[in-house]
Amino acid sequence: MAKTSDYGMSRYSGGGNKGFNNNFRQNNNQVKEQQVEIVDKKVDIKTIDDIAKKAEIVIGNMVANKRLITTAQIRKFLTAVTVLKNKLDLEQLKSGKPNVLPLEIATEIKFLKINLRYQAGKNRKTKQNVGEGIIDKFIEDAQLLEIINDIGNDVEKFKLFCKYVEALVAYHKYYGGKDNG
Repeated sequence: MAKTSDYGMSRYSGGGNKGFNNNFRQNNNQVKEQQVEIVDKKVDIKTIDDIAKKAEIVIGNMVANKRLITTAQIRKFLTAVTVLKNKLDLEQLKSGKPNVLPLEIATEIKFLKINLRYQAGKNRKTKQNVGEGIIDKFIEDAQLLEIINDIGNDVEKFKLFCKYVEALVAYHKYYGGKDNG
């Protein structure tokens, strides 16, 4: 049984792998028919609705174009973001300053761009890589570098970024993200 999400794409509701596989094919066809496109390259993620919509569009486009990054690739980035969020939470508890992004953590957030570029370069060098440039395309479509640059020293922007990365992983899983490259 398929339901429609808030953003017009269907989602699975039911049990068993056979139903999931059939519904996943149906999801892919619906995404292809809709040709979801990121029209505006500068989409602000100021609310949870913005985050959910943007993440669904990014992953939906990747599914429609059959250029989905692997689960390991996207979760590796989520882990790096989560480590920084946990560091921030701990630092905020110790300092009693909930609205201050310490310089050390702000620097590490900027370092996430290097992490992304490393993964993209590693992906391009893999001999078995069928989808050359998939991570580059993901970084571009998700606007990860721009969003990281925009965080600066703003705690709230960083927290929204964390939610955005979590949403990307959730939609990746929802649309049947693959386990190997």
